[in-house]
Amino acid sequence: MGNCKEALVDFEKAIELEPKDGDYYNHRGLVKHELEDFKGAIVDYTKAISIDNEDDYYYFNRGLSKNELKDYKEAIEDFSKAILIDKEDGDYFYNRGLFKIRIKGIRIGY
Repeated sequence: MGNCKEALVDFEKAIELEPKDGDYYNHRGLVKHELEDFKGAIVDYTKAISIDNEDDYYYFNRGLSKNELKDYKEAIEDFSKAILIDKEDGDYFYNRGLFKIRIKGIRIGY
C-alpha cells in the first residue's frame, strides 16, 4: 500500500505538469482501483476518456471499476466501446459476456 500511495503522489505531480495526457489519469485510476477507491478510479478513467476517447484501455479499465461497484450495465457499455475500438482483444468480449451473465443472475462454476 505504501507504494500505491507514493504512486498516487507521483501521478498527481505528472498531471500537474501534463494535464492533457490521458495516460496519467489512467494510471492514477489504476492505482486508485488497487486501493479500492473505485469511484475515484472511475473519475480518473472518465477524465482520460475526455482527453482521448479512442483509447480502448481507458474504457476497459473503467468497466473493471464499475464491475467492482456491481454496475454491470455500465461496465458492459464500457466493454462494448472498447470492442468498437479494438475488435481483436478477447478480454473485452470475455468480460462483456461475463457481465451479461451476471445481470441475468446466472451462476457460473468457478
